This record gives sequence, C-alpha cells and structure tokens, in this order.
Amino acid sequence: MAEYKDPLPGWLAEIPRGTELSRRAWVEVKYTPAGSTEEKDISEDIGKFFLSMTFTDNLSEAADDVTIELEDRAQVWQADWYPEGEGNMLDITIHTYNRVTLQDGETVFFAGQFEIDEIEANGFPSTVSIKAVSVISDSTLRGTRKNKTWEKISIWKCAADICEQNGVELLWECEANPNLDHVEQADESDLEFLLKICKDNGMSLKITPEQVIIFDEMKYESQEPVITVYKPGVTAELNENTMPLRWLLDYRLRAKTRDTYWKCQVKYQKGKDKELIEGEFAAPGKLFKSPANQTFFKLLRCPFSDDSGIEDLNIGNLTSLDQTL
Repeated sequence: MAEYKDPLPGWLAEIPRGTELSRRAWVEVKYTPAGSTEEKDISEDIGKFFLSMTFTDNLSEAADDVTIELEDRAQVWQADWYPEGEGNMLDITIHTYNRVTLQDGETVFFAGQFEIDEIEANGFPSTVSIKAVSVISDSTLRGTRKNKTWEKISIWKCAADICEQNGVELLWECEANPNLDHVEQADESDLEFLLKICKDNGMSLKITPEQVIIFDEMKYESQEPVITVYKPGVTAELNENTMPLRWLLDYRLRAKTRDTYWKCQVKYQKGKDKELIEGEFAAPGKLFKSPANQTFFKLLRCPFSDDSGIEDLNIGNLTSLDQTL
C-alpha cells in the first residue's frame, strides 16, 4: 500500500499563530501500473504539473470518469512518464479544507478507482489530459462478447447471475422485477446486454469497479436534494447542504422546444400471470423525419386504438424514446 504524504500539517505549521488557513482543495493520487500490484503515491509528483481535475459522476448508462490536466512543457508525460498499455489504475481522493467556514477543517471525499483510458496532448502551451473511467477493462463484464438465450427469468435473477459470473456485486434498488419470457444476448458483452434490458424495462444502471447498481431513477429523483444552490439575494444558512451560486466557476441551464422527444414505446406486465402488453404513443401533430428517407411526416392521430389493453401508463416505465432528427 502506497503511503500518502499529507501536505496539510506543513501548511498549518507555516501560518502565523492566531490565524486560520484559508479555503483550499487538493488531490491525492495513487497509481498502479499495468501488470503490477504495487501501488505508488504520486500526489507530490503530479502536484508539480497539476492544472485541473474534472470528476464526472454519471447517473446511468455511462461509467464515472475523471480527467486530469497537467502542464507538460518538459514533455515528461509524453515520454518517460507515459502510462503504457492497458490496465493502468488511478486511486483518487479529493481533500478540502475550510470549504464553507474557517471552522470546517478537513473533509475527505474518495472519488474511486479508475482505469486510464485516454491520453491527449495539447499545445501551445504544452499540456496533457489524462482521462480515466471507473470500469475495469480486464473484466469480462465489458470485454467479452457472448451469445446466449435467456428464458423465463426475472431481470433481478438475470442481473444476479451475470454479476456472479463476473465477480462483481449487484445492488438492486427497484421495487418492480419484471419477467423476461425470451430475450437474446446476441454478440453482446454482459454490460451491453444488461444496459439493454434495463432500458427496455424503465430501469437505470450504474457501474463501479466493484458493483452493478440497478435502480429506479424516478425514486431517486423524488428524494430530498443533497445540495441546494442559492442565487444572489436569497438568504440561506451556509452548511453542508447549501451552496451560494458565486462558488460555482461556471454553469449552464438550457430550455429547448425543438428536436425534443416525440414518441415513446411502453411495455406493461398485467396481472399475476404478468401478461406482456405493448404499445406505442406519438405526439399528435408533431412534425418529424422518417429515418429511412428523411421525409417529413406529421402525426395526425394517436396510434393507440381503443382496444389497446393499456389501462394506466406509468412514465417511469417508458422503455424508449425517439427524438426528432
């Protein structure tokens, strides 16, 4: 295990007595080269070149990722320090000190373990961006394509079997557990197949190095917010659940009326026998393109007939959406 050299005690020792250290943040980075089990702490080395880091915690479908931007005028990251091959791992922890007030002290956030996936050199000035994702490449979950027929099995059982075969844990956060009568895994990795059946059944999937998490996104969205950002002029108490807008470096909000969703497909299992009922709904009067010939069409009526058999539609169970091209 690499030993981390914490810079905080040195900073505190340098400030005059009776004063407080101002707000700051730093990154702890540990590196394991491909084919090795020896973890090295490179926090101090990387700190000499560090420009910025972006951590993206994706809600569903895509893996979490991190991008570290480094100054590279000496070209060391493109030569001697270039991480060769696949399977180079980063273990990243974010540290903050006095984030909100001068009495907060140190807060530690473990971002996770990531595999280096992409390296980009830019100039001028010469910089290097290292992008890493949270999915481990040597796992058969993503790297091996398979052909298999699944019959008379619930989504939970299917996911549990796949996770057991790949040595990862399944975290199930859904109340519904639809049955799959017949579904083909055709030249797809286990991850691609799981993503497909989750999307088709209105579920969301998140992946980490140790877990596959299948959850109900609507249930998560209905929970209390973790952080509330307040605009200038709004009076609010600063604590771990609030943040003033001025703390953000930048933000972007967008409302859109064109090129939005115009059609949905719905699947519903009815009764104890879980009879599968399927239907499709397209917005009346919506102008859209046909993918085949790029001709514009206008929908004049709702495609559901009176005997469609669908009694109640739950937006959380919409299986797929088509956008205007």
